[in-house]
Parts: sequence; structure tokens; C-alpha cells
Amino acid sequence: ALPMGPDWAMQRRLVAPLFSTSSIDSFLPLVHAKSLELCELWRTRASCEHEVPEQDVHETLSSWSLDIFGHVACAHDFGALASAREERQSPYAAAAKVILQELTRRFLLGKLAPLQRAKTRAFKGALQLYRSTAEAILQRAAAGSSEASGSLAAKLAKCAESGGSALT
Repeated sequence: ALPMGPDWAMQRRLVAPLFSTSSIDSFLPLVHAKSLELCELWRTRASCEHEVPEQDVHETLSSWSLDIFGHVACAHDFGALASAREERQSPYAAAAKVILQELTRRFLLGKLAPLQRAKTRAFKGALQLYRSTAEAILQRAAAGSSEASGSLAAKLAKCAESGGSALT
């Protein structure tokens, strides 16, 4: 996060077109499809006789948002909802959970947090999963992958190269 000033204003000008009506509209079909997938998953789970109809929706909503972020921002399929449908946890969803828990733990414990080495190792492993995935995404975008060209990351890179005039 930049303090308000000339750098902040330049960054804001660069990213503003990403959130234009036409840009947002281009992602709505994906959001709609993933929302239908999520609703169908909940319907299926609610109709199972062996399960209680009440569901903790936090985990599946996290999977839904991870999948949307992956497609919209990075042109990457994290497969989190597909994993939830198969009643297994996506490695990415599991890593996101570890990262969030560790950041919360570090905030609460401060300098004492590193003393729990097993949790620190799990956190580093989760970060590495996302780091290696980010590298693959960047390589795909650098190679000019047509699949990656519609992502927010590719649009932002194109915009930065052109000084802010390349987004439509």
C-alpha cells in the first residue's frame, strides 16, 4: 500500500480501467457459472440423506472465491470447487487456510509465533505452493499465452508497458 501522493495517483490511474464496466462485464459469465456450480454443490449436499441439511458454507465460499480469483486475475484454474465437489480439499484451499491461520497467529503472538516450528514449516510450505504457481502463471503470460491474455494481471502488465493507455 502506497501513501497518497504522486506514486499512488499513478498506480490508481493504471488500475482504474481494470474495474471499468466493460472489464467487469467480461468476467460476469465466469462468476455466474461458478455461482451456479456452487449452488449445485450445496443442493447436492443438502439432498444427501446421510448428511445433516445444515452446512458450514465458509469452506465452499472460500473455494468459490479462490477459483474466481484464479480465473479472473491469473487465468489459472485452482480447482477448489471441483475438489469440494469430490469431497476432498484442494491443495490451494488448504494452503490458503494455513496462510490465513498463520498470519492471524503471528499477529496475535508477535515475536513468540516462530517458536511453534511445525506451524512455521507448514506456513512456508503453503507459501511455496503459491510461489511456484505464480511463477508458472508469469511464465505463461510472458510466453504470450492466449489463455492468460484476458486476465487482470496480463491487462495490468500491458497497461503498465503502455503508460496506462492499453486497456479497453
